[in-house]
Amino acid sequence: MEDKNSKKIEGTYFDIDIDKPKEVEAERGPWVMDPNGYFLIRIDYKNQKLEVAFCNSDNKMLKIVKGDHPLPIYYTIDRLKLISRIICSR
Repeated sequence: MEDKNSKKIEGTYFDIDIDKPKEVEAERGPWVMDPNGYFLIRIDYKNQKLEVAFCNSDNKMLKIVKGDHPLPIYYTIDRLKLISRIICSR
């Protein structure tokens, strides 16, 4: 939970200092699709869950991974081998 006086938020494992973070505007770059497919991400406000849908290269949604926190979603995506590689360009 946020404590407005300390400029920190309570994290799962550590408190997070939020005093003067640098904001960066997102930019679209070249996109190379993973051979396995791609993901759609949204927040289910009604049920207070994160949802990550996995779609194959034929644009068919095959799985929806839901969770309360990004880490279990990430580990589930990895365990299910939904992504074959991670590419970061600089």
